[in-house]
Amino acid sequence: MRTYLIIFLSWCILLSCNKDAFLNETPLSDLSPENVLKDVNGYENLITSLHYYTREELTGDDLYRYFDMFTGTDLCTSGQLSVTQFVNYETYLTPATAAASRTYNWCYTSILPYANLIIEEASKPENAGVFSSEAQKNAIIAEARFFRAYGHNILANLYGDICIMDRFYKEPKTDFVRSPRADAYKLISEDLEFASQWLPVTVAKNKEGRIVKGAADHLLAEAYISLGQYDKAIEAADRVINSGTYRLMKERFGVNKDKPGDAFSDLFIQGNQNRSTGNMESIWVWQFEEFTPGGGGSLGGNHSPRGWLPFMVQFTDPAGRLGFALNADSLLRGVAIMRPNPYFLYDLWLSDWNNDMRNSTYNIKREFWYNNPASASFGKRWNPAIHH
Repeated sequence: MRTYLIIFLSWCILLSCNKDAFLNETPLSDLSPENVLKDVNGYENLITSLHYYTREELTGDDLYRYFDMFTGTDLCTSGQLSVTQFVNYETYLTPATAAASRTYNWCYTSILPYANLIIEEASKPENAGVFSSEAQKNAIIAEARFFRAYGHNILANLYGDICIMDRFYKEPKTDFVRSPRADAYKLISEDLEFASQWLPVTVAKNKEGRIVKGAADHLLAEAYISLGQYDKAIEAADRVINSGTYRLMKERFGVNKDKPGDAFSDLFIQGNQNRSTGNMESIWVWQFEEFTPGGGGSLGGNHSPRGWLPFMVQFTDPAGRLGFALNADSLLRGVAIMRPNPYFLYDLWLSDWNNDMRNSTYNIKREFWYNNPASASFGKRWNPAIHH
């Protein structure tokens, strides 16, 4: 009986391995293109992913990527002793350093694959029924082609000859070959020409942050300059300037328009970036939501104040004690990843110190008062020449 039982169970196991009955299961919960891109909502979700990954140019790293575009230039240098970016180009700027690799990897692993997936799937004839019209399909493709151009443009500007990624790879590829920088700019301009044709001029308030025609034309002007096609660059830029959609802000607007300030400072107040607030200069605005999962960065929000602003909590009072509270007034908690150089802070404005709005006390803050109630100097002006 034992022998018969073993034979019977073995026979059942063999029957259960029928490839037609068992191994062709389709996992409907798998977020594969076949499962996601069945309707327009699926494409919209992937577009949202592109916005998320592109925003990581600023929020993806605490000290790198976005900040590396400024540190070591004629604008600023490292603001902390512990921040070593670009202090010495010969020892720091090598192919292995994060400043060289993180932006490179970010474009190739996040922006370009998703953009190519959308372009390819939306362009397949068998997927035409997903869209309500040819215009709807082209608008989806146009936004994806903008992002593909955006990623390639960053790569070509920073690294010169690059590996052009103009298709979606489902399997690992190890034999990429670098193409001339001009070839990259040619693809960039073609993508942006298509995007300019099919993207909307403006979007509704609940879609602020989505790509519009003006963003494509603005980036297209830069691509034409890179190709040496200056007349085309002028035409693309003129389409933005003369569109009637944008203008330089000369009057007060937004959340603080009734408080002390000026039109230039209003441009940079949190909550004033979108067109719905009255900001007619904005073309494409990354969307942040402070201290909200998914709102940008590890805690949610814009990392710019952290990188640009002085590390006030490290400044001591005359007694050598903590003179500033953790959040130093309206400047939030800066950690001085970058420090504007003296030319930017002072020399640049000497010829018209009092009349240049960009140099007003609302835009460049040079005076600070001790704000730690436990300090004997609380409420007194901080003198950087004496105490630091």
